[in-house]
Amino acid sequence: MTIRDSLRSFYSFLRRYIHSPRMEISRANVLGVVGLLVICIIALMIRLLPTIGFQLLVRAFDPWFNLRETQYIIENGFAAWFGWYDTTTWVPFGRNIPQSAYPGIPFTTALIFLAFQAVGVPVDLMTVAVLFPAFMGVMGVLAIYALGVEVSSKEVGLLAAFFMAIIPAYTQRTIAGFFDNEAIGIVAILLVLFFFARALRKGSIASAILGGLSLGYLSASWSVYLYMFQILAIFGLVMVLIRRYSRRLLITYSGVVITGMAIAVCVPRIGPDWPTATTGLIPLGVFGILLLVELSRSYRLTDLRFPSSFGTLSTRLQPYFTYIFGAMCAFIVVGLGYLFQSGLFLSVATAQQGTGFLGDIAGKFYTVIDPLIRQNAFLLASVGEHLPAPWATFWFNLSILVLLLPFGFYIAFRREREVDILLIIFALTALYFSGSMIRLALILAPAAAILGAYGLLMAIRPFRPIFWQRPIMTRRRRRITPPTSRSFATVAYLFVIILLLSATITSIDMTNQMGSPELIPAARDARTGDIQWGPAQDYLEAFSWMRHHTPPGSTMVSWWDYGYWTRQVGDRHTVVDNATINKTQIAWVGRMFMETDPVEALRICRRWNVDYVFVHFGLGQPGLSGDEGKWQWMIRIAGEVFGDQVPSEDYFWNDTTGQYKAPYFRSMIYNMLWLNSSEIQGVAESRPVDEATGQPGPLPSQATDPGITIFSIFEPVYFSQIQMMKIYKCNYTWLDSGIEIGGASVYPHYNDTNLIEHFSSITLEVRNTGSYTVEVDSVGIDYWDWSIGEYRSGAIPSLFLSTNTGSLRIEPGENIILSAGANYYFTVDTDINVTVNLVGYTPDLKASVTVPVRNPPAYNLTALATKSYAYDNGTIYVELENMGAGYLIVDKQGLVDDKTFFLSDAILTGGRVLFAGETLGVTINATALDLDLVAGDDIMVLFHYMSLMPTYDGLNVSITLPIQVAPSPPTPSDISLQDQITEDATLITTSTRRPLDYGPPLLFLVVFFESSSFFIARRYEP
Repeated sequence: MTIRDSLRSFYSFLRRYIHSPRMEISRANVLGVVGLLVICIIALMIRLLPTIGFQLLVRAFDPWFNLRETQYIIENGFAAWFGWYDTTTWVPFGRNIPQSAYPGIPFTTALIFLAFQAVGVPVDLMTVAVLFPAFMGVMGVLAIYALGVEVSSKEVGLLAAFFMAIIPAYTQRTIAGFFDNEAIGIVAILLVLFFFARALRKGSIASAILGGLSLGYLSASWSVYLYMFQILAIFGLVMVLIRRYSRRLLITYSGVVITGMAIAVCVPRIGPDWPTATTGLIPLGVFGILLLVELSRSYRLTDLRFPSSFGTLSTRLQPYFTYIFGAMCAFIVVGLGYLFQSGLFLSVATAQQGTGFLGDIAGKFYTVIDPLIRQNAFLLASVGEHLPAPWATFWFNLSILVLLLPFGFYIAFRREREVDILLIIFALTALYFSGSMIRLALILAPAAAILGAYGLLMAIRPFRPIFWQRPIMTRRRRRITPPTSRSFATVAYLFVIILLLSATITSIDMTNQMGSPELIPAARDARTGDIQWGPAQDYLEAFSWMRHHTPPGSTMVSWWDYGYWTRQVGDRHTVVDNATINKTQIAWVGRMFMETDPVEALRICRRWNVDYVFVHFGLGQPGLSGDEGKWQWMIRIAGEVFGDQVPSEDYFWNDTTGQYKAPYFRSMIYNMLWLNSSEIQGVAESRPVDEATGQPGPLPSQATDPGITIFSIFEPVYFSQIQMMKIYKCNYTWLDSGIEIGGASVYPHYNDTNLIEHFSSITLEVRNTGSYTVEVDSVGIDYWDWSIGEYRSGAIPSLFLSTNTGSLRIEPGENIILSAGANYYFTVDTDINVTVNLVGYTPDLKASVTVPVRNPPAYNLTALATKSYAYDNGTIYVELENMGAGYLIVDKQGLVDDKTFFLSDAILTGGRVLFAGETLGVTINATALDLDLVAGDDIMVLFHYMSLMPTYDGLNVSITLPIQVAPSPPTPSDISLQDQITEDATLITTSTRRPLDYGPPLLFLVVFFESSSFFIARRYEP
């Protein structure tokens, strides 16, 4: 054999045993792959729309917390997350992150980011976080395609994938930047359903294990794992009840549920105790039932016998097994309903953290089952996405699937396959829950997509043979005639295409509207949809200011909506965040914002040593979701926790007229929001309407009054560009402000005629012990009235000071003598409680003292002739001195040569309150009294009607003082003396004899230095 023959023989051998198989590539397969690829591209493009024209930022609130978790894992490692206790939030308690968060999304994103870093792809964490949900949305499209193929056909898979790509119920939660648990959760749910259906069809243990792994991934990512466990449990129970049990069901159910539960208990937030809780016992109980059914089918239990009269256990009971089992289930349902009704499951007051008989049911999960409880669980009800869904939201979220879903249900009920029953249970429960809570429309999306695909295929199936039917050749007329109904089929197909295109266009438009990140808000006109304000940079500017202009470690307080932003974007500590894990602390914040007393609000802030308070002003526009629309929830949540300790909503708002009451305009939230709002164009018409006037309420102003005001306690430190963010600094020195009462006395006075007790006087020495100026508002008295046998209280209307400033303000460290007259019949030796109240303070910030009533001391008021004078230019000066032991208050009138003058018109040097040994100068303008004073004449000054107590005329004195009129003093002279005192100073003195308006003349002393000069004035004593 030649070499050529050998090679030919070897080639024949290879052709016989090693050959490439011929692959049949059908047009349908190619179109299916291309169609799926196009759908994935459409899904990705729709979800990436928010990245066009906007800075790459994660959206909403919760994604910022997930971003912070991911960043922590990248910086500290995966193991560090399990021991992370965050002391920078929920100050001062902190937050146990593993016990209150899921690791799914931060772990997944950290792995992706580290993988990019390992292969040298230069990408930052924010970019990965923004794009992650969009690509997970595409993964969801692929997953539902696989599920559709598994449960029906490729056509169903493609249609379901298309619906998942465009319906808002799914796009709004997988849009670029929505870096939240739902991005992983829906994909995991679809994988659970896919592997469960596949394992159920094939009896595959491997598919069941994969389904369990998917369920475990869901448990580590989203709290909806509770729902999926219960769905699978309901499906297993239903299959037993309708006598459709099979061993494949046991294999599938046990593989998925047990594997998923084994992973779930390793998640710190779920914990190893969960299988013994109610939500864990239900799927385990169904697993036990399936085992019993399998045992009853495999082993007839013929060895277990009753007495012969009853026959074998299996013979007697097996025909009635379904009925017995149904009765047991009914008993369980009724029993659970009784427990719910009686409140033993979960009390309304503990809906957030159950502590009842079966209180392990999460508050949100329970309120989804029973949405009526949410009307009393105000913290949950305050979240917009927790509200029950109106009918319009179904059309908004599902688009054309609303029309197709009933047809899909019809087909599923008609076929009654195992997977159809699973889809029916999934869809019905999802439909109920999405109606109970708006945000759960996301769970309804995959069920609606599958069943909608069923419905669309059912709708167009009658037209398929007509549309594809070939034309008919007629022999008689020898021409081609198409079927007469093909045009109708064409119209039907066009109608479907138009519906799908319109749904796609609508989805794109809605995505554009939702495209701007919440950190860059925009307010739209409710009628036209045009942007009125924005996209605004106020949030970014405010948090940047917070990060760079406040001390590191500063604590911020705001309404709980902005907690994650404050911690991640502003990099400052927070009192509350969006986790709502401490309802009491949130209630305290709501109580603080609704306080009408700023000092009390400051006391609440001191509970957490808050440094700054900030509010979000929505400019009166509902689309901006400002705090002006959240005050009702603040007071409701506070009332839910504190009860009657806080006022009700009716205290601030008249629900009948839709107008605000006066206390609302004194609240912290109103004043902080509307301060300087008149500077914002277009906001004036949005002001709250005052019930009393029917006009917009008063705008707060930043008063310059040195007393206590809202904005001296909470000092404005930063307003953003259009004032959507306003930051205030807490001034705790006001809490250190206060007063104390030193000496105090209470005296009764008697009528001059009959000495009947008629009037009382009170003297107080008040000291400012704080750091700021305070102002006395009133003096109150409390005493036992023996004449009527009752306890009486009241305020003293007339207050006088020891100075003539006319002000009741007291500087820090200053003492004043406060005198008051009371029209009360005090009896000697009665104890009187006297209280001094300050302007702007709470009733708690006051000073009180108990004083026994004593007999008054002797009074003696005299005029000092040696210090009194009169000039012929019309000036009269009289000096009075209190020579007695008690204090006097001068008032009323006098006479000068029968010309009446009033002390209120005269000029007094010093205060009207004269204590023992004090003097009071009275300057009288004779010209104003039409008196002609001649030098050398004697005039008679008579204090004829001087009341020594205010508002009482019974205690008067008459003081007569003759004064000789002196010549008028000379006019001021020129410089009369110039002496060189030192080498660098010159003394210049000059005197004046010109009458002054206030007391005696002055001696002026002026000293000049080489570099400066000063002026000294001294009273000239003649």
